[in-house]
Amino acid sequence: MKKEILAGINTIIFDLGEVIIDLHPEKVIQYLSRMWKIDANQIKSLIVDNSQLIDYETGRIDELQMLDSIQRDFQTQITVDEFEYGWNLMIGDISQKRKNLLEILRKDYQVLFLSNTNAMHERAFDTLAREKFSISSLSVLVDRAYYSHNMGLRKPDKEIYKALIDDQNLNPRECLFLDDRMDNILSASELGIKTLQITTPNQILGLI
Repeated sequence: MKKEILAGINTIIFDLGEVIIDLHPEKVIQYLSRMWKIDANQIKSLIVDNSQLIDYETGRIDELQMLDSIQRDFQTQITVDEFEYGWNLMIGDISQKRKNLLEILRKDYQVLFLSNTNAMHERAFDTLAREKFSISSLSVLVDRAYYSHNMGLRKPDKEIYKALIDDQNLNPRECLFLDDRMDNILSASELGIKTLQITTPNQILGLI
């Protein structure tokens, strides 16, 4: 895998969720269903399909504004701290092997993160990185981390890839982008970026 896919590549761009970090969305659904006393099947439409999530992940609103918009008509309401606790139950493990992979790749390549994320999740995976690896933040594992809520842009919008490329002065054809979602992969590939969809846990370990 390494010899073929990394040929001509000088920059490797990783998504976070289900690529570097394991995710557990079912834990979020179970927690919020219990706290709000509503059926778990309603949670997805309330959050994932809510336009406010896009606004939150692009930094247009904060977590309190998002929570207010979601539970405006709820009889049972939770605090923003309770919501953040439940929201961050999604963040799973960052394996030692994946951390080692990033360190090895940085010896020969520029390594970047590009993730649709938000302030609550950033705090969560930075806490995890400090507790597990004794480092200040997850972003120190790469040359630079690009997060949607800081950029005001979100995948699969092509503008987020263009912003990264322009900021780093990159040739798209010398970049490899790894993501678990096909819509993100297709959008990046249309700009000439080499891509690889990640479909199984630890697939990225095949890079070395």
